[in-house]
Amino acid sequence: MLSFNESPEEETSLRDNPINDTSGVLSVNGQDNLLLYGKNTKLISPVWFHTSKYEKSGPLANKGIKAILIVSVVVTLFLIIFLVCWFVKKRRKARDRKRRNEFPLSLTSRSNCLRDLPIREFEEGTTSSDLPLFDLSVIAAATNNFSDANKLGEGGFGSVYKIYASLGTDEPRRSQLDWSTRHNIICGITRGILYLHQDSRLRIIHRDLKASNVLLDASMNPKISDFGMARIFGADQIEANTNRVVGTYGYMSPEYAMQGLFSVKSDVYSFGVLLLEVITGRKNSHFYDESNSSNLVGYVWDLWREGRALEVVDTLMGDSYLQDQVLRCIQIGLLCVQESAMDRPSMSDVVFMLSNDTTLPSPKQPAFVTKESYYSGDPLTSEGSHSINEVTITMLGPR
Repeated sequence: MLSFNESPEEETSLRDNPINDTSGVLSVNGQDNLLLYGKNTKLISPVWFHTSKYEKSGPLANKGIKAILIVSVVVTLFLIIFLVCWFVKKRRKARDRKRRNEFPLSLTSRSNCLRDLPIREFEEGTTSSDLPLFDLSVIAAATNNFSDANKLGEGGFGSVYKIYASLGTDEPRRSQLDWSTRHNIICGITRGILYLHQDSRLRIIHRDLKASNVLLDASMNPKISDFGMARIFGADQIEANTNRVVGTYGYMSPEYAMQGLFSVKSDVYSFGVLLLEVITGRKNSHFYDESNSSNLVGYVWDLWREGRALEVVDTLMGDSYLQDQVLRCIQIGLLCVQESAMDRPSMSDVVFMLSNDTTLPSPKQPAFVTKESYYSGDPLTSEGSHSINEVTITMLGPR
């Protein structure tokens, strides 16, 4: 249906217009369109254009507006998140810089810091760990600002520093180590190793037990340190092997030094050497004797077989020890350093033997006890049977 929007007067004026080409507005189905008239008021051609109010506010227009709004919101949120992250990162850097400025590692109140030893427990109460957290200022003061003079070495977990000053043991106190104190140190080391092997949530093999890795506090309580070479065993794991043998010679068990096999019995061997060192006051690695013994273990073994084991006792103890108790500890030490790992007791057995008076088994010969070669001397002149150095020919014959 076609209809003009003009009034009759406007229509007449259009037709009577002397101008050859005239335009008008035609309404087609509610839409306004332009019409061109030529001469004799005949319709020349309609020029269609969309002016409908429905199209101006229809679905296409709404979709365009929605798209613009969505893009604007997304961009705004992205900018807000970026600004928040930048602000948080900037504040964190400023806080870290402030902490570093507050602690320049040039402490003047070293003595007060070491005296108080402020320990900050874990902030979260849900943790079951009973290990304390030390402030950085305390550690720096105890190590003299991480001085190389206090550095013991480096392990798998980083550098290891001694902190004897913070424990109150600056000057040598060996003369104060009577038998009662040494026995308490032995028992403390035993309980510490037992905790690692049995009572800890994870079974830990230290692999480097020696005198320098046992620290003493002001009350002479031993503290096992330096777990850089330690290995964790599973619940059902008994032993393990490695192609890279690490540790300190003189304290390593024979199966570990020769074959790379280590287990809880490897730590037992190291403890046995350490026990004999505590009793004798001599180091196994720096031991030298004119006898056939190549180390402290062999020296103690020789005197034990000859019934002169008390001769190895440190003279600085004087008469403060009980002979039966010392002999029992020497025997326990020799049991721990036996050559076969199966012959050595476990740490729970050692704790039981130290705290009871039960009869102990006789120890077998330890490893690495002699320095003489089995083939020293002239085999032809030495005593004993030996094979004659001559050629023999075996003739084969049929049956």
